[in-house]
Parts: sequence; structure tokens; C-alpha cells
Amino acid sequence: MIDATDEAAQHIDRALAKVEQATGIPDDEVIKAPAFYERQEGGLVSDVPATVNGVPLKSGEFAAPGAHGPLINGDDAFEAAIGQRFADHGVHVQWVEDWYYAHLLDGEVHCTSNVLRDPSGAAPWWSAS
Repeated sequence: MIDATDEAAQHIDRALAKVEQATGIPDDEVIKAPAFYERQEGGLVSDVPATVNGVPLKSGEFAAPGAHGPLINGDDAFEAAIGQRFADHGVHVQWVEDWYYAHLLDGEVHCTSNVLRDPSGAAPWWSAS
């Protein structure tokens, strides 16, 4: 798991560098979330639900799959860390339990949601407004 997670981090870092270069988003505006990866047939798979595969609900609200991180004093350490990182950017996370109906089937909240969006007049997706 350690080797797979390290390899996944290298792929993520390369992809993130491309996104930052293309959009001009500075690295300090990127919300990074802890994760574990494992090797499965066909590549690397997140061992815990991937926060990035959540759904923006409205300004300041984000629906993310329950993190299923390590428990410390009964609290999910990943949810605490991720929730604080989002809060630092003015966003509240609504945790959605999708383990059985999505994550175990290699999907997450966004895969099982039907979301209608009106992009007219909206700020660019990378804008915090």
C-alpha cells in the first residue's frame, strides 16, 4: 500500500502541475486530501473514498464521500483534516456515506448523483466566488 500510494502521489503531482499551469491557480489554493492507494488489475485504486469525487452543492457547500480514514478517539482523522482544509477556504463539507453503493463499485458521490447546473453567468469553476 505504501508503494502504491507513493506512485499515485507522483501521478497526482504531475496532473496537478498541469492543471495549475493551465489555470494559473496557485498551489496554496489547492485543497489536498489524504488518501491510501492500492494496486489492482488495471492500475492504482483509491483504498478510501476520494474527496475530489464529491459534488459542489452551492457556494460554500460541498458533498463529499465519507472518508473512512483512521479513527482517532472515535473521530475520522481524514474527515477532520479534509473538513478543516475546506473550511480554511470558506467551504463546509457535507459527508455522504457512499461506501456500499458507490465506493466498493469503484465510484463515489459524483458517480451516483444527477446534478443540474446552470453555468450562465457563473464564475470560472476554479474561482472561489
